[in-house]
Amino acid sequence: MLLISEANFIVIDVETTGSSPIDNRITDIACISINDFEIVNTYCSLVNPHQSIPWYIQRMTGIDYKMVKNAPEPIIVFKNIAELLQAENTFFVAHSVDFDYSFVKETIRRLHIPFKEIPIICSLKLARKVLPSSIKKNVAAVAEYFNIPIINRHRAFDDAFATANFFIEMLHIIRDRYGIIDAYSLLDFQDGNADRITKTAKNFASKLFPYREIIPNQSGVFIFIDKKGEALHITKASNLKKHLEYFIEQCLVSVKKVKEILNHFHRLEWIETNNELETIITEYRKIKQFSPKFNLLPRMDLANANDIQINEKTQKLLSKNLSMIVLLGNSEQEKIIDVYFIKHGMYQTSCSIGRKANLTAIFETIHNIYFDKNLEPEIDIDEMKLVNNWLNKNNSIAKKINISNDLHEPNLFAELENLIRSFW
Repeated sequence: MLLISEANFIVIDVETTGSSPIDNRITDIACISINDFEIVNTYCSLVNPHQSIPWYIQRMTGIDYKMVKNAPEPIIVFKNIAELLQAENTFFVAHSVDFDYSFVKETIRRLHIPFKEIPIICSLKLARKVLPSSIKKNVAAVAEYFNIPIINRHRAFDDAFATANFFIEMLHIIRDRYGIIDAYSLLDFQDGNADRITKTAKNFASKLFPYREIIPNQSGVFIFIDKKGEALHITKASNLKKHLEYFIEQCLVSVKKVKEILNHFHRLEWIETNNELETIITEYRKIKQFSPKFNLLPRMDLANANDIQINEKTQKLLSKNLSMIVLLGNSEQEKIIDVYFIKHGMYQTSCSIGRKANLTAIFETIHNIYFDKNLEPEIDIDEMKLVNNWLNKNNSIAKKINISNDLHEPNLFAELENLIRSFW
């Protein structure tokens, strides 16, 4: 068995001169490598197609022939890509995968580069399986559902990077909700058909109906509890009310794990959160605290640093200076900034501020977190990974202040105030 965490997923997006892999050519390609639920490498390049680009494609992608006439030759680009794809335990992933795979495979064949077929995974098919039926399943819509920014839509890197991030989110859902941990089982899952509604499923789903009117339209974490008061299942949601409806929907299409949870279910509790990172960390900490029967706990790399040999990725993470203040524009309210305080890679707290906000409370928070040596957070590698993945996902739109050991408080306050003003 090849665990999902051990597989190499290469998420690819291509821009082309047309729809035929035989007659048309690739102009732009990006490969995002995923291992152990995180992005580990990226590769992107324009490609000289040696043919004209229709005006409607230029308009859609922003790529014209001037941009690609001196771009790398296909043989150079696709030797690199073939090497990536031929690594052991590699899966080709794309949104509507047949299009991208056919272009890549035909290009490699045309260039006489040695290549053997590899398994292909369609993130579009997976989205149709695991996301609510009420949302669209194109790249932009799925990215929006998972709060993933796309700066340049219809450019290979930006689309591939967004796809890679929501593919990671869906891998977590597939692992936790459906109990799938084998990479090759993803192929069966994406192509399988769900059983439709049964009377038992309706009865299970009806247990959640009383909560429909009282659940808020707010991000947060659900805790499903049994008659003994023990946590059965913990899950995060960007919108608790919508997620409850989707949980009911999943029961009605006979998702086995959801029915098992509701078979033991007695009551539902929830914790409201203020932003995505707080939601992610709250879910993780509650799962770690309660060890619910129907959650698969992540591997704890640093259960005991003296007894466990820390792997190369963990060492790299620990070596980074991951103390910082991160600023993001609030996605729901104009002229509101979300401020996140991270110390040694661990999420501490966050707040939202407006244009005329008094920054005194923020300065007090900064002093307590970064300059009070008595308040050092306990390091948890898995939580650090979650924070690091969130940072990577928002890197293109976030503004950051790195906190170094020699940084003085007055200088930090002044830098933060200037950065906040730069949003307006």
